[in-house]
Amino acid sequence: MRNRWIITGLLVAAGLLTGARPAAAQPTAWDVSGNDCAPVWAPIGTYQHDGSGWYTSIEFMIMKTQRIVGDQLIAVRGFVVTTGTPDFPGGASPITPGITGFAPGTFLGSGTEALRSGQLGRSTWQPGYRLTLGYRLENGWNFSASWLHLFDAQYTGGAGFQGPSFTTPGGNGQNLFLFAPVYNFGHLFQGQNPFPPIPFFVNPTAGIWNAATDMTIKFTQRFDKYTLAGRFPVFETENARTYAIAGGRLDWLWERFEWRTVKPTVISPDGVDFQFVETPDSAARLLISSPICGGLSSFSSRR
Repeated sequence: MRNRWIITGLLVAAGLLTGARPAAAQPTAWDVSGNDCAPVWAPIGTYQHDGSGWYTSIEFMIMKTQRIVGDQLIAVRGFVVTTGTPDFPGGASPITPGITGFAPGTFLGSGTEALRSGQLGRSTWQPGYRLTLGYRLENGWNFSASWLHLFDAQYTGGAGFQGPSFTTPGGNGQNLFLFAPVYNFGHLFQGQNPFPPIPFFVNPTAGIWNAATDMTIKFTQRFDKYTLAGRFPVFETENARTYAIAGGRLDWLWERFEWRTVKPTVISPDGVDFQFVETPDSAARLLISSPICGGLSSFSSRR
């Protein structure tokens, strides 16, 4: 019996505490919010601005741009003899002593794969930001301009003088060099002689991409989006809000593929030791840029 009265008293007290509140005048439309927080001067807080004026925003973005690069073989191990090595009549010295017995166009080397366009690694996420500037009218119309920018995503790959196997440079070291079948180039891309001038009197490997010692590839992606939009109220009640959005958008996707090849010359100051020397005319860089623009005008309604 005692427990029954105690429980009944607690229930009555809880009902009085939750149900009792001071009397307030009833509004003519619907009830107002019970938020008692005082508004502050900064553009934050609980205050809902219903008038007109400027507004700004900044957002952090992180997106992933699809990388569409084909998997193509670029370079192999070895080089092509372009001058040939036949002996002169009468037993005279050949044009390029040291590698005799090879006709022009002969490929020396293992021909194993050294560099492919697909050797760029895994794709990555790109951080960025979006800036917005807008103006709201008293009738509810809203006009805004925004700019979204993603930081560059860069992917690299390459092949160097030394291959994956340190024990198979070839009988004459031909597997230490790189070859790519590039042709129809000008005389400025003939490249230096990769071998010591003596006993090689002429360059037996014409072209910077023939008997190169270093090739690197680099792929860069960048993304920007520009948006102009207007928002116009169509129908609004206490339970639903419908408005129309109209405007334009420009998407700018910028991509660049870079292929750099180095074919330094070899010098031997004392006739015994030798070293590679890179000169301005012993390097070539191929750039392929593809800016892609996409414009879009939109008109939609939301509820």
